[in-house]
Amino acid sequence: MIVVGNNFGNVGFWDVDSEDDDRLYLYHPHAGTISGISMHQHYFEKIFTSCYLGFIRLMDVEKEIFDLVYSSEGPICSLSQRSDDVKCLYFSEGYGRLNIWDERVRKCSTQSKLHAHRINSIDFNSQNYNIMATSSSDGIAAIWDLRSFKVDQPRPLEEVGHDKAVQSAYFSPFGSSLISTSMDDTV
Repeated sequence: MIVVGNNFGNVGFWDVDSEDDDRLYLYHPHAGTISGISMHQHYFEKIFTSCYLGFIRLMDVEKEIFDLVYSSEGPICSLSQRSDDVKCLYFSEGYGRLNIWDERVRKCSTQSKLHAHRINSIDFNSQNYNIMATSSSDGIAAIWDLRSFKVDQPRPLEEVGHDKAVQSAYFSPFGSSLISTSMDDTV
């Protein structure tokens, strides 16, 4: 199954292995460009989607319903979930803010400003889920340790600078390396 979003607020599910003509399922949960899709690797029944208009929706796959779980006046730019925690969603909002939305209380448990500009990606290390990477339009990719994370004064473990916006920063499958891509045409 491949899940994609587009500029019109549509989310499509493509069943690659199906031999039927109806291999594509299309939904319209948002009114604006899809900015993120997060499906927990151990729990496929719920899928989070976000758009740049400031909305996060949670799809109940069984019921095929998208419920609004969060709204903001600022854009939602990226989504991610830790592999060891199916109840929390990490997302970026507005200019450099990281939020942690907790499904148990249905609100944000943590909000912290990590970057000067928007956060383009959030990723977690597969070997240590407390280690998080972010990329930002401020030209920085950063690595954070959530165990020593201070909400009011967050300090990264490490930063990598680029000359232009960093579009993504992802850990390697075994967590030993981090790759970042930038608008300055460097990796």
